[in-house]
Amino acid sequence: MSHSTILGELAGQLGRFVIVGGTNTAGTLAVFVALQLVCAPWLAYSLAFAVGLVYSACLTSRWVFRSPTRAIRIAILIAWYIGVYGVGESVIAVVRHGHHPSAVITALITVTVTAPLNFFGARSILPRPRALAAKEARPSGT
Repeated sequence: MSHSTILGELAGQLGRFVIVGGTNTAGTLAVFVALQLVCAPWLAYSLAFAVGLVYSACLTSRWVFRSPTRAIRIAILIAWYIGVYGVGESVIAVVRHGHHPSAVITALITVTVTAPLNFFGARSILPRPRALAAKEARPSGT
């Protein structure tokens, strides 16, 4: 596969990830901030994360990475997201330890750490689309 094809593939994935991730982040950020008004930040994050997990699992494989969906890959992706959830909880604990930053600041710092982990994790877990895999298998110049 040529360098320009790889860059084009990555750019497409990144663009789609930004759209799905952006809408997911905006939605879960709103849920996270709103829920902090009525419950503890860790619980608000947990509930917002669950909403985002369902949304992401539905769109990441099929649309962002245009990957054939197999149950085992989706399960591994969800397990990765749950691991990233733990990272997010740790970030919240560190940010809020002895401080009381606003809900927005807490949420923004958490998302800044977890969003890249989700992108690169999903990109490594999900298989490549068949069309791209076939192009890679062909000798160069054909």
